[in-house]
Amino acid sequence: VSVAGRELKIFDDYAPLTVCPSGEVKGVSAEEGDFSGKIAVTRYEESTDEQWLVSKIKEAETNGAIALIILKKDLYSDYTVWDGLIPPKLRLRWEKTLGEDMGHFLSMKVTQKRNLALPVTSNIPCIMVKEDKYKAAHEISIKVDIKEDRIPARNVIGYIPGKGKNKDEVIIIGAHYDHMGLDSKGRHFPGADDNASGVAAMLEVAERLARKGTDRSIIFIAFDAEEWGLVGSRYYVNHPVIPLDKTVLMINMDTIGRNDPDSIHFLGSKRSPDVRELAGEIAGKNGLKLLDDIEFAFKYGSDHYPFYGKGVPAIDLTSGYHEDFHKITDTWEKVSTDKVTKVADFVYKLVERVADSDIHFQKPLQVEIPFPVREH
Repeated sequence: VSVAGRELKIFDDYAPLTVCPSGEVKGVSAEEGDFSGKIAVTRYEESTDEQWLVSKIKEAETNGAIALIILKKDLYSDYTVWDGLIPPKLRLRWEKTLGEDMGHFLSMKVTQKRNLALPVTSNIPCIMVKEDKYKAAHEISIKVDIKEDRIPARNVIGYIPGKGKNKDEVIIIGAHYDHMGLDSKGRHFPGADDNASGVAAMLEVAERLARKGTDRSIIFIAFDAEEWGLVGSRYYVNHPVIPLDKTVLMINMDTIGRNDPDSIHFLGSKRSPDVRELAGEIAGKNGLKLLDDIEFAFKYGSDHYPFYGKGVPAIDLTSGYHEDFHKITDTWEKVSTDKVTKVADFVYKLVERVADSDIHFQKPLQVEIPFPVREH
């Protein structure tokens, strides 16, 4: 990036947004009005959310802008996560925790953010520039060249056709089968809890439902590339095997075998209160306590989220963080098979109840619950 002939330094003065494409443009800037052939400029607003960014991208493109600049005091945001732009204090904390696996972790974090979906597709390059490095109305040149390494991924899908009058409707049960890959010494991350536990429960539910049969159809999906930005589930919702308007409910299980043996976090209670009411009734009879205390993590979570984005009632079950989360020490002997069994039994009974009924849930509510900010 250069402003009035002066070249800016990447990650010191500016950073590309991960959700926008590569591109090369030259032009003058404009902060409002007709952006035709110009570079649109907007000022970052504190407490800005995703919808603000969506609206600014739409506004810039609709008014003919060839690029978008967002001015901010610093360069840190959910949309500028590059391994060259990690706040020093955060980098130090990660290095102490991760040691030699730091490089692998950073690669994963960048990829996750690169795959962060917005409810709009940007066709123009977007960059964040420090306010004190910007000069209005001068010619600006921008070149964004994002290079990607692509790895093939595969979802694995199973299907039980329904046998009743509602057989054209489906319930989806999902869990992700990928893990963190290899550490710096070439060892596989075991991923026993995250997320072999979820896949094991899904297979148990599949076996039981296949023996019984249901009125509605059931789809089971082992998603790939969840750890790298929900890639498998995002792909599915854009290429569903059965139309999403026929999907009654999506239940996701991610990391369900640790912590309190008799409880599980239920993500989706605020978005789908009618699902939560039915689930609570069934869980109570099953001796399982549903926890609603980390609803803020819903949008940062797992493969349920792309379904919610498409208007499908979707919930996630998780036992939450523990000291072995995303580490080489996430091994099988630390997983409570009793807890995995209890969660699987709950999911089986919930699916059975919905699959053998005419129940239709309301569209999920659009709820924003801020992620807690730690005091420093």
